[in-house]
Parts: sequence; C-alpha cells; structure tokens
Amino acid sequence: MRVQLLWFEGCPHISDARTRLREALEHSGLGALWEELDLGQHPELQSFGSPTVLINGRDVWPDTSQRSTSTPCCRVYLESDIRGVPELTRLVEALRHANGNAR
Repeated sequence: MRVQLLWFEGCPHISDARTRLREALEHSGLGALWEELDLGQHPELQSFGSPTVLINGRDVWPDTSQRSTSTPCCRVYLESDIRGVPELTRLVEALRHANGNAR
C-alpha cells in the first residue's frame, strides 16, 4: 500500500496532518511510513489542496479534492474536529479498507 501526504510550504495544518496520519496508521495496525510530496514541486498534483492524503493514488475524500487552480491552497475537512486535517476515523477506515482489513 502506498500512502502519500500532499502539502505545500507554509501550510498551517501540515504538523497536525502528520500527527493525524501517524495516529491513523497506528490504529490501522500499519507502520507509520508515508511519502510526502510538496505540491509546489509537483504541478501535476496542484489540483489537490493541502493537506491531502492519497492511498494507492486515490484521494480518501475525492468529492472535495479536485479544484481547477494552478496554485496550491489550503484544504478544509468540514467533518473533522480540526477543519484543516482529515478526520481520524474516516482515515483509519480508508487505510484498513485499502489494506484489506476493513472492520
């Protein structure tokens, strides 16, 4: 399974997103390893906001990720306790599902 965290320099939520992703991976019984991609260095991914988590190349929240802009911007997760960070339970479910351990 490939887990990627997309972000841009100066993102106010990247620290909390890293913490949340680490927690989700641990809750899922997976190692806390992921790849980080700076949106400023990957123009092909700039339609995603920061932070975004991709699992096997797919956005966990595809309904809100795609934008038609060429510059990175912040992403908002309305259902989360921290609006700029993915919600823990949903992230854990997505990781378990991708790993074949859906519960």
